[in-house]
Amino acid sequence: MQMSRSLKVKIAAIVLAAVASIVVMGVLLTNMQGALTRANYDAEMAEEAKHLSVLLDEAADENAQNKETYDAIYQSKAQSVSFMAANETGFEATDAKMREYQELLDVSNVLAVKADGTVVAKAAETRADFAAARFNYLRESLETGEPSRAVEIDLPNEEWNTRYYAARIDDETMVVIEQDPAELHELLDSTGSTASVLKNIQIGQDGYVFALSAQTYVIEYHPNDSLVGADALDAGIKVGDFEDGYTGWMRLDGQEIYGRVCHIDDTYYVEAVPADDMNASGTVTVGVILFVFSVVAASMALYGIFVLREDERSGHSEESFRTIAGVRVNRRIASRAAVLSAVGFLAVVIISFYMQTLFALSSQSLTLTERVDQVASTIERSQDRAEELESQYNERYLSKARVAAYVLDRNPELATREKLQELADVLQIQYLFTFDLAGTMTATNSNFTNFVLSEDPEDQSYDFRKLLQGVDYVVQEAGPDEVSGELRQYIGVTTHDESGTINGEELYAASAETSDYYVFAAGPDGTLMAERGPLTMATGGVALVCFVIIFGLMVLEPLPKQLAGEKAAEKDEKTDGRPHMVDVTVGGRTMRTVSAASRWFHRSFNW
Repeated sequence: MQMSRSLKVKIAAIVLAAVASIVVMGVLLTNMQGALTRANYDAEMAEEAKHLSVLLDEAADENAQNKETYDAIYQSKAQSVSFMAANETGFEATDAKMREYQELLDVSNVLAVKADGTVVAKAAETRADFAAARFNYLRESLETGEPSRAVEIDLPNEEWNTRYYAARIDDETMVVIEQDPAELHELLDSTGSTASVLKNIQIGQDGYVFALSAQTYVIEYHPNDSLVGADALDAGIKVGDFEDGYTGWMRLDGQEIYGRVCHIDDTYYVEAVPADDMNASGTVTVGVILFVFSVVAASMALYGIFVLREDERSGHSEESFRTIAGVRVNRRIASRAAVLSAVGFLAVVIISFYMQTLFALSSQSLTLTERVDQVASTIERSQDRAEELESQYNERYLSKARVAAYVLDRNPELATREKLQELADVLQIQYLFTFDLAGTMTATNSNFTNFVLSEDPEDQSYDFRKLLQGVDYVVQEAGPDEVSGELRQYIGVTTHDESGTINGEELYAASAETSDYYVFAAGPDGTLMAERGPLTMATGGVALVCFVIIFGLMVLEPLPKQLAGEKAAEKDEKTDGRPHMVDVTVGGRTMRTVSAASRWFHRSFNW
């Protein structure tokens, strides 16, 4: 039996409603999840923006401190030569003596220079013309008696990059230290440059921060080195996007990114997240919820088609219908369809809430993991840097100790409290001690005047007895001072008398102490967890409307009088109202009987 026209229309309406419901739900979920993802990234970017200026300020302060420390080291070296020249330690303005100082101080070059710029003696050749005005800062030492400010010559075209320091020898002569600043520049690049700050910032899983000039729009830093030096406008970003606080979609080098712009000083900092990263974060959640909804909607549509077809085949029973507000309700179908709709609705709501919870937990987990990794990475870099600095400072303070030993070797009469204090000031250390062969202190500028190197291996000073046995130097790790309790580092070198006999000499300086950390990152549930309820309610609301429409198409139909014309047009069978009858001719006789196919019409599930 063919379906009636009205049934075909109803089935088409049910299928159309199911498909439309799936499309509407997909659009809704995509938009809601996209808005939630963007809101989450907006919050993360805003938080990073707050810290960015602080990080940049800290980097600038660290740069200034590193420069100051570096300059102080070489100013001290220049002042050491000045001290030796003033205290009868064998100073001579000769090339040979300058080479001796060059080796002692571990510098690129040492020169004796007149006030007019004339080089009197040098350890190595120099490109500098000290009569030039650019070196006027060096001549300040002749007037003040203090080490000069640093003068750096940086001429890349001439391959000349050198830093200069000066200290007064007499009214007309100064000692000049010439040093290659590669170590300083490497330090500044690794700890205080824009790249060193931005490369450690991560937004989401694959997000990053890049910087460009606010005047020329030239990219100054980007994780992709090939973009450094490129024009951001030529790379695709619109000039109107460069406003402080702007958040939105941009295109850079053919890649779609979601970014936030921060304008700090003369630089734009853009926090960027690739579009693929943002879309991937919510795709699984949307896919699972939409799949469950599609299964439920398709199940309801198929069930409606089956029961309506079965109901038409078996014939309508008026007892199965009930008239409400001008329409007939098929109560036999309605009860079962209502159960299916309710179960499907609950499944959509539960799965939606569950997936939103997983999405929220996953996003929070990624955010917290990212922060922990950043902190852990920072600590590891700090510890590595601390070890590197400790090694550098060990070498530098060992060099200071050797200078002190050199001075005292050449003029033992300087081993007095006043001269040791003067030498300590020049070397920028706190205390100097000298010991005799028995390990008894003979001179110091400290308040501890009675001290003997211990013979107990457990005591802190025992290690320095090695100096009395011929060891050139001992560098002890930083630790609490047994006398004062303060954190200090001891460094000792040997001195010699005129006959070459070893005489113990010890000095020490304070050093920073590093520690190991346990890092924890914790936060409140956040926006994503708070939005689970509203998102689930929105999803459930749309699902409810869609299921109600499908349910209505299944169980509701117009009153018979509204279909009278259609039924009259359809009734054109010569069956006297008896369906499934056919005429059969046998031996010239024509008989009417039930068709063979009709016996299977009622062989179906009881939907």
